[in-house]
Amino acid sequence: MDAIFSEVSPVTLQDDPAMLDAAIAIYLEAFPPNERHPESLIRDRILSGRERLIVGELESQVAFMALIWPLSGQPFGLLDYAAARQDCRGLGLGTAFMGFLRQYCQQRGEYLLLEVEDPKLAVDERDRHVRLRRIEFYRRSGGSLLENVPYILPPLQESTPTPMVLMLFPSDRAQPPSAGLMRELIQQIYWELCQRDASDPYLNSFLDQIVDPIVQT
Repeated sequence: MDAIFSEVSPVTLQDDPAMLDAAIAIYLEAFPPNERHPESLIRDRILSGRERLIVGELESQVAFMALIWPLSGQPFGLLDYAAARQDCRGLGLGTAFMGFLRQYCQQRGEYLLLEVEDPKLAVDERDRHVRLRRIEFYRRSGGSLLENVPYILPPLQESTPTPMVLMLFPSDRAQPPSAGLMRELIQQIYWELCQRDASDPYLNSFLDQIVDPIVQT
């Protein structure tokens, strides 16, 4: 059974609010509070058109959702969230979505940054294995890990930050981003999505550690 993926416009969502409700339900189910924004904020961003919603449908039901945040003035965005409905996991939706996403980016001349939990900071061997598998999944799908780019996702609703690694998708860029560009993009992520400015302590705990050469692996 093949999923149908599409970007959903705010106008469509206003006409069909059940689709947005279904996507939001997946979002709330899949991510812990410290890694997600409040539901009301996500709804506002989608309905205003600032954040793009992509859904995957199986038998006319929303089975997968993803949010993309385009960074202002840049040919880069952030794959903010992506998740399958709990009863639809293991059906290959993630792989199908990445195939859709490659075409989506190529048509727009865009690249996406992906936030992935750092395997070096896993709580145990099982957790480490899960994190490594996620990175390898993105690599097989056409992404690459950005070395020399430490990154911390600041807490969004609770008090616990999440150390991450960043990946680039698709990985066919002629040259890896420079350290200066990566610092600029990360500052934009902090400001545009988290309303945290250049004085933020989490940002300043790692920003100066981003140095050339950035290597894609």
